[in-house]
Amino acid sequence: MKKTLLSLKNTQWLDIVDPNRSELSEIAEKYQLNLKTLETCLDPEHLPKFESHDSFTFLIIRIYDPHKKSTADTIQDLTTKLALLITSNLILTVHRLDQDFIQNFRTRVEKNGDIFLAKDLIREIITQSIMSYDTPLTDLESKVETFEQNVLRLKTLNKILKDGFILKRRASVFKKILKLSVDIINKLVSKTDLNTNDFQDLRDSMDTLLFYSEDVLENVNNLIHLHIALTSQKINDASFKTNEVMRTLTVFSIFFLPLNFIAGLYGMNFENMPELKHPYGYYYAIFAMLVISAIVVWWIKRKGLLGNEDT
Repeated sequence: MKKTLLSLKNTQWLDIVDPNRSELSEIAEKYQLNLKTLETCLDPEHLPKFESHDSFTFLIIRIYDPHKKSTADTIQDLTTKLALLITSNLILTVHRLDQDFIQNFRTRVEKNGDIFLAKDLIREIITQSIMSYDTPLTDLESKVETFEQNVLRLKTLNKILKDGFILKRRASVFKKILKLSVDIINKLVSKTDLNTNDFQDLRDSMDTLLFYSEDVLENVNNLIHLHIALTSQKINDASFKTNEVMRTLTVFSIFFLPLNFIAGLYGMNFENMPELKHPYGYYYAIFAMLVISAIVVWWIKRKGLLGNEDT
């Protein structure tokens, strides 16, 4: 655990990085904090939330994790949690990863702590946490453009759907986190001495980020549907070509079947076949084949097996 205690103008800031349960218990006892509330900081599954109590305010926000895996597509995999517990004389921040913006703010407080108020710290943490989604959303938009090109070119068909659903899940995660964060800010303003002007710029940025996340999600959904439609069309075209080939082969089979029967019948070479010694037997057989061929062609045309008849 890394623990840093700094003094602000009107309160103290205790920043804790990656604590365990026993360490949180000691901190709760030393500063007379609610242990059960602190223990929720150790649960990685928590979504952003806000709690207002008589003696303290507790909120959890989630920050985009730049060290995520390339296949990450869930809230827990894409983001990391940061908890704030606010009392009248202390602000406690608990997080697993020591974020760069927190390190920078700690440095600024160490040099000029007497110029920063409690609301400056709260505003800085929430603002930087929300703005951590700016870069990944921009990157997500770029990936959607690449995904669109792959869909239209019908390349790597087996991989397109997987990539599309990863993009969809990531956009859905960002949208959910941003919406929950908007709710947290509204409750924070209504339940504390912070006012709307403290977060006005952040609200505008959040509206923009939320619009981007919804736009990306809608585009990915449309592209996935387009991919499925194009794939189905390609399969239908292949099936149609296969059916055309099979129809052609069927026509040839129908045409040659009776001729093969006649040729096979008179090719048995039995001694007592009267037609074999008939002087015009050969011509009769050819004539019969021509007549049968004409009848087969007429029947095939009547059934429309040679092509679609529009008239």
